[in-house]
Formats: sequence, C-alpha cells, structure tokens
Amino acid sequence: MNTMLVVCVAGTMLVLGERARGSGTMPDDPMLRTCCPVVLYRAMDAKRYEPACVISLRHPIEGVVECALRDAMLLKIAQPEVDVPDIKDEIDRLTTEGSTPVIRYKALLAKQVYENPALFASLVHADFFTAEAAFTAVADQLELALLAARQ
Repeated sequence: MNTMLVVCVAGTMLVLGERARGSGTMPDDPMLRTCCPVVLYRAMDAKRYEPACVISLRHPIEGVVECALRDAMLLKIAQPEVDVPDIKDEIDRLTTEGSTPVIRYKALLAKQVYENPALFASLVHADFFTAEAAFTAVADQLELALLAARQ
C-alpha cells in the first residue's frame, strides 16, 4: 500500500511517501510541485492529485484553501480536458460557503476557469510566482473576455 501525505503551507507542497521518506520529493516523482510554471501542470496525474486537493479545499486554514484553489485552477488551465468532478464540486461549494469573502471570490474565479477553460488558454505558458499573481491573471483575462463580449 502506497501512502501519501500532502502538506501545503504558504504555497509549498511536500509529498511524503514510500520513496520520499521525509526528504521532500524525489526528482523522478511525478507529483506536482506548486508555484511552478503552468506547463508543468500538464504532466500532472489529475486523478492522483484530486483526493489531496479536495482535502485541502475543505481545510479550515484559509491559506491552505487558497493554495488548493490556485493549484486546481492552474491544473484546469494546463489540462482543459481534465475531468475532476470532486474538485469542481468543492469549488462550487466554496463560491457560496467559503469561510471568507476572499475565499468565495477566488472560488468564483476558479469556477470560471472550470466552466470556460478556453477563455484562459492564453495563460498556459505563464509563470506565476505567487498565488496572487495567478488569481490576478485569471481575473484580468476574465475582464478582457467580458469587455470584448460587450462590444
């Protein structure tokens, strides 16, 4: 049985499993390192990541939830065809039940990415060094799309 512990603190994810044994991740480990270029999310095994993401989206610490929202959003930008219904359900729940207005707003941005991934295709080559930069880029892209639709 392969066990995995995912810890997300201040935008850093450590994956501890049988191969890692407390040393972070091994270079050949296919698990995602967060705060990385969006293109690296293309190689991510979304089904393997989904349970850990759902746990993080339900976490009582706001920063953990924000990191999970960012990662879920970047996963969908990198893999627009990916089907992760449990993540989508948690994002939908957070839009109305998030513990703070910030969480609810960021969940709304992530929801737009999941419902309209083609609008955000131009972000696939972006590098986001902070969660705020990722959310800002999505908000800016959404604003551009909405303004273009009005003309």
